[in-house]
Amino acid sequence: MKFCRILLQATSLIGVLVIILCVGYNEIICAETQEKAAQTIKKIEIRGVQRISPTAIKSSIRVKEGDRYNPLTVSQDVDAIWSLGFFDNIEVELEELRDGLKLIFVVTERAVID
Repeated sequence: MKFCRILLQATSLIGVLVIILCVGYNEIICAETQEKAAQTIKKIEIRGVQRISPTAIKSSIRVKEGDRYNPLTVSQDVDAIWSLGFFDNIEVELEELRDGLKLIFVVTERAVID
């Protein structure tokens, strides 16, 4: 019985620690996102394309060079690129430049079967 009580207390403590860690991690991510949101996108780059034109991809997205970084808009742009139907995977990278951000869409094209 005493063992069960100790086990229950330990489990409760672990649960509280996990919640504290998650909240702390979320605060760090939010602070980083807010910091980036204050920056301007100076360059947009498309990596990984072989058959599809980077210009075709850029024409399907809303974010443009000179815009403020907005994670929601970038997420919607990933959806727009996905809806083109040419890609198996799409990742977003941000590089800090001296005067703003470089937004990079890294795509993996679907294999073509002849």
